[in-house]
Amino acid sequence: MALSAPALAAELQDPTAPPQAKVAAKATPAASLKLSAVLGSKPARVIINGQVLAVGDSIQGWRLIQIKDDVVTLAQGQRRKMLTLFQGGVVTPAAKAGH
Repeated sequence: MALSAPALAAELQDPTAPPQAKVAAKATPAASLKLSAVLGSKPARVIINGQVLAVGDSIQGWRLIQIKDDVVTLAQGQRRKMLTLFQGGVVTPAAKAGH
């Protein structure tokens, strides 16, 4: 029986990869969650990783428990994670024309 190239490639594993690399590739860390927008206030909604969510909704095993102007709080059991708009970057006003 012949396998197609994509099916065969899906079954192949890198024999030189350490065991934890195989596990890490399957897990989705909370760090991969990105807040890109906060929409409205009644009811408030947010966009995380391209999904529109409201308080009580879940994404990647985290439950959205609070929405503020530019920050949201997610819960996973007793753990808490806060996501802010523009994480990791500095937002500066655009230069004025002619200056």
